[in-house]
Amino acid sequence: MGAAPFVRTADGWAPSTAVAGLIELAMTFEGNLKREINAMAPADERAPVDLRIGCTPTVLMSVLIPGLCLRGTDMEHIHYEFGERVFGEGLGDCDVLVSHGALRTGRVLTRRVSDVQFAIFGPPDAQTSGNWVGLTERHDALGVMQLGFETFEKPPVLRADNLIALSRIMVETGLPGPLPRMFACRLEGMSPIGTAQVHSEVWMSYHESRRGDPAIDATLAWIESCFAEAARISAVVSELHDLRPTK
Repeated sequence: MGAAPFVRTADGWAPSTAVAGLIELAMTFEGNLKREINAMAPADERAPVDLRIGCTPTVLMSVLIPGLCLRGTDMEHIHYEFGERVFGEGLGDCDVLVSHGALRTGRVLTRRVSDVQFAIFGPPDAQTSGNWVGLTERHDALGVMQLGFETFEKPPVLRADNLIALSRIMVETGLPGPLPRMFACRLEGMSPIGTAQVHSEVWMSYHESRRGDPAIDATLAWIESCFAEAARISAVVSELHDLRPTK
């Protein structure tokens, strides 16, 4: 082609404009092919479908894995592979991407699935005047880290690359930090500290060529049910915490 297929940007390597059209053409063809194959067979004779879902480790651990029991028998032919995706740069090799914020690039369809609340959590005796733990500097501009900076008015003393690791540090050290309520409610000994909180919209994205794909439609409905159940459990636990007698 006489042009470099990739270029280096401030966020890392990205496809060059010279190959952007070819990539989109390939993704559209692949998506159309998968959609037609998945729609061909009758519901009771469908062949196995492999489908990759990209999401953050927290969404996987606190929403999707607990929600596996919500899948109906009509979804047994859909085999899922979960991939870690913290930043929603694009669909990449994912059939469905679950991310904080909707994708704005490429021919993708998006659907808002949830509004996740983040708050400061820690042991009952933790104070907002002490040290805290947070995510790595790459995350500093996100609302979850801004909540920590505004609450403690200083940088964290320990950092981790994802909220799962961060929660483990909090348990081991007893230091407070920011966590989503739907995840923190599953941790023993963690209580909200203060009333400050931030919200983050969670969106599902998939390629436009997969519109009408039965496997995609079933997966989107299942993900929505997973978030609804996670929100229900979080509300119940929060209510029990509020009713818990104080010493």
